[in-house]
Amino acid sequence: MKTDAAVLLDLIKEMSAAVPANADPTYGALHAFNKSQQGEFDVIVVVNDSCGRLRRFIDLIPDTTDVHRGAFLSAIKAFENNFSLKNMGLPWKQFLGNIQTATHTQALHFLDYMIQSQSFWKGRRVEVDDAMELLGLLEAFLSELQVPDFIRGILLNDIAKLRVVLANYEKFGEQDYWDKFQKLTGLFGSIYTTLDENARQQATPIMQRMIQRVTGGLSISADVAQLATTAFALLPRV
Repeated sequence: MKTDAAVLLDLIKEMSAAVPANADPTYGALHAFNKSQQGEFDVIVVVNDSCGRLRRFIDLIPDTTDVHRGAFLSAIKAFENNFSLKNMGLPWKQFLGNIQTATHTQALHFLDYMIQSQSFWKGRRVEVDDAMELLGLLEAFLSELQVPDFIRGILLNDIAKLRVVLANYEKFGEQDYWDKFQKLTGLFGSIYTTLDENARQQATPIMQRMIQRVTGGLSISADVAQLATTAFALLPRV
């Protein structure tokens, strides 16, 4: 399985290999790198999302002292700042040097090791076939559900994003999938609570499977947990 720290380390290698070091400036090199990837890829979005999740995962690692936690957070922030607008005009070679400093790479390697060694990480394996089947069931249900088109559109858009992640999860890592799936579960859970009895009966098996996946995947955000708990209270006891 692949943590967000590993995703960032691989990105460093891939960017260095994909775009010549004499490319100039950075914004042009990053645009070229995005075009070389499959689908609608945006390296800055991937970096920001991965860094955000890494910050949350630091709190899940036991026995982390305030000093070590501060050092990790500082290293993540420094790495993320390299992708800010002010650095887009730098020569590409200088930009690559900035993101490959020992401070960044050592922190990322250590975080990758620490996260993978935790027991909670073992429950985050993605079963791609099962996940694709569940998304298909949800999509089919939504196509027949009487809800405003903009709500259906939001859910279908989230499903499409998850399919992209599943098709490339070896690149994006498990954390990206679970982050998006938890949000989708929370949104569908909020709709589930408003359904009439007939629609809820049809949605119940899907809602049950989604909540089971979320609780198995751990790291639930407060909003998603609240919505999922509300929906779970309405599910029939089996």
